Amino acid sequence: MKYFEGYKLKTAIAILSKFIEAVFEIIIPLLMARLIDSGIVAGNDSVVYSSVVWMLILTLLGYLSALVCQYYASHISQIVGGRIRSDLMKHDLELSTDQVDAFSSSVLTNRITSDVLFIQDMIARVIRLGVRAPFLIVGTIVALFTINQKLSLALLIALPLFVGVIWGFMMLTMRGHAKATTQLDRVTARVSELLSGSRIIRAFSKQAHSDRVFNNDNDTLFKRQSTVGIFATLSSPFTTLMMNGLMVLLIYISGIQINLGSMTQGQTLAIINYCNQLLITLIVAMNLIMIISRGTNSLKRVKQVLNTQPRLSSDGDERIEKPFKLVFDRVSFSFPDEKRRVLNGISFTLEPGKTLGIIGLTGSGKSTLLKLIPRFMEISDGSICIDDSDLSDFNIHSLRDGIGYVPQNAQFIRGSLNDNITMRRFENPEEALTDAQGQDILSKGLDVLIEESGKNLSGGQKQRVNIARALAKKPKLLLFDDSFSALDAITTARLQKTLRTKYRDTAQIIASQRTSSVSHADWILVLDQGHILDEGTHESLLKTNEIYQRIYSLQQEGSD
Repeated sequence: MKYFEGYKLKTAIAILSKFIEAVFEIIIPLLMARLIDSGIVAGNDSVVYSSVVWMLILTLLGYLSALVCQYYASHISQIVGGRIRSDLMKHDLELSTDQVDAFSSSVLTNRITSDVLFIQDMIARVIRLGVRAPFLIVGTIVALFTINQKLSLALLIALPLFVGVIWGFMMLTMRGHAKATTQLDRVTARVSELLSGSRIIRAFSKQAHSDRVFNNDNDTLFKRQSTVGIFATLSSPFTTLMMNGLMVLLIYISGIQINLGSMTQGQTLAIINYCNQLLITLIVAMNLIMIISRGTNSLKRVKQVLNTQPRLSSDGDERIEKPFKLVFDRVSFSFPDEKRRVLNGISFTLEPGKTLGIIGLTGSGKSTLLKLIPRFMEISDGSICIDDSDLSDFNIHSLRDGIGYVPQNAQFIRGSLNDNITMRRFENPEEALTDAQGQDILSKGLDVLIEESGKNLSGGQKQRVNIARALAKKPKLLLFDDSFSALDAITTARLQKTLRTKYRDTAQIIASQRTSSVSHADWILVLDQGHILDEGTHESLLKTNEIYQRIYSLQQEGSD
């Protein structure tokens, strides 16, 4: 109900307006019967005029009431949907990396877009029809019994068959919609996967295979959505056929009753109107139930995300205000629902202004180790401390502000070069980009548009912009996750010289698969399958560690 805060009165007004319209709809057929029986048949002009006037007044008031309800229902549903969408986005950004991966970005996108739209539709329909439809059904049945009990009983006997048919179509449609929604998540994920990997697909001429994979998923979605469409399409003409058949039966019985003198013409017309109104309202009510079911299913999917508690708390009181000592004490990490240890018993100390190199083969745990420091993921065992305080004691925003993290895969937002470096903060992008050896990028101007995923930048330019983003923060700790892999040897050497001189007071951790990137580090860890296999300086590891020697030799041969 918090999403309706400030709009509860307007919601009540909208529902009341629709209720008033429904009351008028119940009264109008009675006025019509009075018009015919007491006015036209009896030759009483005053009854005719008064009945017509009252019918016009009620019709106009009902129309105005409907307008009020329609306006508020649309406005409130959009407001509530917007609030849910904002909460979802805020919550998604608070989830840890592994929690986001557990849902997948495509599923979270569907929750924020499609599911919220279904919830909005449900809210609008419930405001418009949630009171109106039940009242019309009950009111119409009561009105029918006041006119002719025998005919009303005949109608009520046929009513369960009519309701059963509508319910059957509704259940088939709802089940089909649930399957189609699940398949839509899969197609969305497939589209994201294929678009992000489009260059690799073209490079290996796998377009035909990718088309087949996508078409299989798309065909399944088409079949499931077509099934839903078939049920929805058949339900309308079938129920209309039943409704018209029931009308013919009522008119036939009413004709007999009129000839026998037990019913008047006005009563017959009122019963036909009420019957038509009742059957249409039943169809509307069943559709409303289906919309509520669909919206409720979407609400459950949204709640599943909102009820997922972020593993990372941002409520710590400690703040990063000066250079610090970083201590890993027997740190281990496993992904949720996995027994395998990605990191196991990692211990080291990094003093302010020192540089730590981390090297290892693919899958050794280098990237995971770096992600634990800004708390993109939470450790499973052990502790990470800044000076004498545990990492969890720090305010997460202050912690991340004090750390410059350069991810393995360069990331961008669609916007200007300036926005991608400063992230809309008051920082010096020119200095940061110059320090990152990005003079050629800077020559294009800070207002140049960076396309989605940095498509208009080369691999080396992407890495330098990402490095500039980290440097612009003036952090107390720099984390480089294989961040020099796309740079040539000369650019790398210049960048490392800048880091050693201008940023000599800033602690640095450099994770890489190349010995040349970590050779200048004060201390180097050699990781293998999540364990520290060996540690030391570049020179000592060349003498004692086989893996380090092999990596160095292969790279030396490659450079020759």
